[in-house]
Amino acid sequence: MTTTFNTISSQTLLYSVTITLLAFAAIAFAPKAEAAINTPGASVSQITSLTERLSALTERLNSMGSTTKSRSLKGTKTKMSTTTLTCMQGLVDTREDAVIAAFTKFNTDIMSALTARKVGLHDAWGLPTGSVSVSGPYKSTWTTWKTASKKAHTDLKSTRKAAWETFKTSAKSSCSATLPDTEKLEKDSIGTTAL
Repeated sequence: MTTTFNTISSQTLLYSVTITLLAFAAIAFAPKAEAAINTPGASVSQITSLTERLSALTERLNSMGSTTKSRSLKGTKTKMSTTTLTCMQGLVDTREDAVIAAFTKFNTDIMSALTARKVGLHDAWGLPTGSVSVSGPYKSTWTTWKTASKKAHTDLKSTRKAAWETFKTSAKSSCSATLPDTEKLEKDSIGTTAL
């Protein structure tokens, strides 16, 4: 639904811009054409020349929407060829697949650690009355949980960072592309890689 709306909006915008530009072109050429027609000594070649220039402008504007060979990305000042854009699509797919895999591994690691914590705490609270303390199975369960949780978070951050660094390096070396400002790994409020 959103894609259809964006496509319709983009097409509507393109046609609106084209019509506006054609209107400006007509306004700019109209006085010259009218002056040439109303001038007693105006030649047919002058009128034909103005008409041909207007037709050429109209054709150029109409062809802009259908045969665009390059686009510029927001945040970049250079246009990218179709080959570069295709290359970037492949790199984005690779990066996002790596990030998805990192989150999948993170979820699996956290679920495993939570399950172990649940079993450990359950068993620790099942000991005879009065023997649950900050030492022994109770303490080791919490220590194991904290270690596993910290490792899962560290692995996720480092895997995501590596995927983004590979993407950034490959964009420059393989695709010869300058990345837009929005294409970067998020940071949290203290400057570390955000989850």
